[in-house]
Amino acid sequence: MIVTSVQIANGFQVADAHGDEFLLNSRIANGRIRFSDRTETAINFAADDRAPTRFEVASKPTRSVTVLIDSVHRGSRWNDLAVSEVQVRYREAATTTGP
Repeated sequence: MIVTSVQIANGFQVADAHGDEFLLNSRIANGRIRFSDRTETAINFAADDRAPTRFEVASKPTRSVTVLIDSVHRGSRWNDLAVSEVQVRYREAATTTGP
């Protein structure tokens, strides 16, 4: 596949009987997106950034996408890490056929 972007909805994107789960749970502050060839793209989030964030990739051929977490914004109640969604946008690599 050829990855064109990775979009991440950081934190627990819900309010419930416990309160605002986004603030109660830890979430990504800084990290990296790693591809199968071990190249990486840095990702950074502000502490109050609730909107899904898209990280553009310059048409990266890869077999895998891994999100690595380097630091977190600590939640006010629980010592865990929440990510609501990771969406990888890609296109299929062109295939070649024999003669």
